[in-house]
Amino acid sequence: MALSVSAVYNDDYGRVQVSFTGANTDADYAKVEWSKDQITWTTIRGGDAVPVSAGAGKVDHYDGYIFGITNYYRVTAIDSAPVTNVGSGTFTTGNNATIAPPLPAGLSAGNMMVLKVSHRNTAATITTPTGWTRVASGSGHFEHFYRPYQAGDTAPSVAFSGGSAGDSCSGQVHAWVNAQAPVHVATSVNSSAQDVVYPGGTSPTKNTVWFMDAWKQSAGTSGAGAPPSFIDQQGAANTAGANGETHLSWRTDYTSNLNSFTTGVSLWSGGSAAISKARLLRVPPRDFTDQATTSYTPVFPNANSKPYWLMNPSRPGQNIRVEITGFPELSQGGRTGIFEIVGRSAPVIVSDIMESISFEFTLDAANKTEAKEIAARIALGDPMYLLVPDLNADIDTLYFTATNLKRAVDTPGGSWSVTVSARQVSQPAPAVYGSTYIWSDVPTNYATWTDVVAGVATWSNLVDKVSNSVIIVP
Repeated sequence: MALSVSAVYNDDYGRVQVSFTGANTDADYAKVEWSKDQITWTTIRGGDAVPVSAGAGKVDHYDGYIFGITNYYRVTAIDSAPVTNVGSGTFTTGNNATIAPPLPAGLSAGNMMVLKVSHRNTAATITTPTGWTRVASGSGHFEHFYRPYQAGDTAPSVAFSGGSAGDSCSGQVHAWVNAQAPVHVATSVNSSAQDVVYPGGTSPTKNTVWFMDAWKQSAGTSGAGAPPSFIDQQGAANTAGANGETHLSWRTDYTSNLNSFTTGVSLWSGGSAAISKARLLRVPPRDFTDQATTSYTPVFPNANSKPYWLMNPSRPGQNIRVEITGFPELSQGGRTGIFEIVGRSAPVIVSDIMESISFEFTLDAANKTEAKEIAARIALGDPMYLLVPDLNADIDTLYFTATNLKRAVDTPGGSWSVTVSARQVSQPAPAVYGSTYIWSDVPTNYATWTDVVAGVATWSNLVDKVSNSVIIVP
């Protein structure tokens, strides 16, 4: 089942509800992002680590989407586990003939398989097996390929060219969990000697897994020393043909935290001096398990007489539709210091950019009670978000904080107004995110289970509710 994303606008709190299903079972959480052009992506509020349950999850997008245009949502399912070893298939040898190294046991979808292959003849070349990808910077007769495992995969068929009868060849498949494509780091090409020089490397990330693969153009090796912190020697001396070779490899475990090491010499016993090569690969953790995108055009319900949304990013239950009557002016104060100098007519300045805009706007209220409710929501002191659906309105959508509030009666016994003095502020970080509906809200809103059943049709409807529990101390 592939990852699928959907989005729908819900006018109860002015939110676009983004949901997904079909995420890989390895995923621990998902990141949800928004874009208007599919070039620049922004993590939505609360979308940095959305819980995943049975491959599904959801998050509400309150601030940032745009009415009347195509909005794009991208869900990236992430497995936070380290790269761990699955195992290795049987080391397989041949006499200048096609070989089929078996896959390791216990593979699951998405496991990264790495196929190492060598041929005794340095003039030989290896044909990339069907469905596999060659790791760049190989040596022709000494190559590595990778493929994420899929159900139904079978042993790769590895063919050679340029060799001769009697030339030994070999291959083996290794696999890791939560790994992406292996990265070539370095290769040591060594003149004839008994021991094998291997390369060093440095990783840009912690808990790196390394794979060191070594080849020697002679057989008969009875033992070899692993590089420090490397384990799990695989491979063997190969005498499938009259002209032998030895092919050995080692790996590290992420717990070794070996992120940098220098070149060294692996001591090989038995056999004879010969030319050799050692190649170092880095096996990085995969960026994500699945990724999918959807597009959605939210439409503002114009039937409502209150065309603006006054939102609280940290307390979405306080979001409210409002009617605003005009924005008298927008002003910006200066932050430049002007200093008079004795004996000079012109002062000097210490300059800085100007302040963000300050402005006033007036909210209409049907009565005194509604005016008090609107004022109480703003008086919480949190950064607020003014969503302006009409792109041609007198003011743009922005974040602000209230610096002053005034309530006034417009008609005795009738309508009121709330005047807000405000200053534009920066957008709060995506991690500033109010709870949706939690268990403690249920007894607050419903006296009995009968009331719950009567109030919401399904469990999904209950989960989709937004908590409006907040204490305002007068």
